[in-house]
Amino acid sequence: MSDRTIRRAAERAARKAATKAAKVAEANKANEAAKTSGANQVMTASANNTTPTWDSWDGWDNDDPPPPYPPCQNGEADEPQTKNTRPISDAKLAANRANSKLSTGAKTQATKDKSKMNSQTHGLCSQAALLPSEDPIIYQAFMESIFEQWSPATDQETRLTEVIGTTEWRLRRIPGLEAGIYAVGLLDHANLFTDEPDPMKRDRNVQSKLYLLYEKQFKNLSLQERRLRSQHKADTSELKQLQQDRIEKAKQAEQALKEQREAIVKRAEKISANCYKLNKPFRPAEFGFDFTFDEYAHYWKLQDAQYELTEEILDFHQVIEAHRNANKVA
Repeated sequence: MSDRTIRRAAERAARKAATKAAKVAEANKANEAAKTSGANQVMTASANNTTPTWDSWDGWDNDDPPPPYPPCQNGEADEPQTKNTRPISDAKLAANRANSKLSTGAKTQATKDKSKMNSQTHGLCSQAALLPSEDPIIYQAFMESIFEQWSPATDQETRLTEVIGTTEWRLRRIPGLEAGIYAVGLLDHANLFTDEPDPMKRDRNVQSKLYLLYEKQFKNLSLQERRLRSQHKADTSELKQLQQDRIEKAKQAEQALKEQREAIVKRAEKISANCYKLNKPFRPAEFGFDFTFDEYAHYWKLQDAQYELTEEILDFHQVIEAHRNANKVA
């Protein structure tokens, strides 16, 4: 790069810096002038015994105290009003009060009873699972099938099973409700597409038209169905997890009991063998066992005969319990 090129580049950079500095100085000068003008207005108002206004105060950028809020009609201090706020007229106030008296809700007992049943229009959100128009015998049979399917064993499983059953019962209503909307629509709009010669095409057109006419009702049913299915999925997942945990816990308890019983039998065999070697009587109660020597001998008598035939090992405690029950009956 030549010296001339370097010199011209330096000159251009210097001109840009000077222009930028001039703009900054001019902006600062304008800001100082605005602050001085606002301060002079406040000082002039104070000198003339007048109250400064919010429009002339620039206290956000200086240390001048803010002017007082304009007084209300009742003499109390209030927040400054916006420029577009206007007091309401007496006629408008009277009209608003008259209109408010028209929305007081149901007054007669008949209208109150009717309003209480608003949530049961389709029965998908009502607290009662069974609607007055539904057969309680069919509902009872349906719930029994749900309980038979899930076989709840605890109070929590029973409550979840009941919730799952009522949710499925509500889901079963939706196809009937949709068909009912179409049926009512056909009665109210029987003259739709009567000039269409093709019956299948007419049915499709009528069905599409009725969907558009009752789109709000169909969308509401679809929304309720999604909500119910989401709830059903969460409840069934929770119930499955509860039952799986219960079954696993039962298996662990059964395995622990089995190992405990095997340890008892092994300990009894060892003590019995040592007593035989030392020519001493084996008294199970002296060693903390809950069975007698006769019961112990009865087990080994059956075990020897069973092993000789099948080479199977009998459950010691089951044999003892069966022996005790037989003696009680005898």
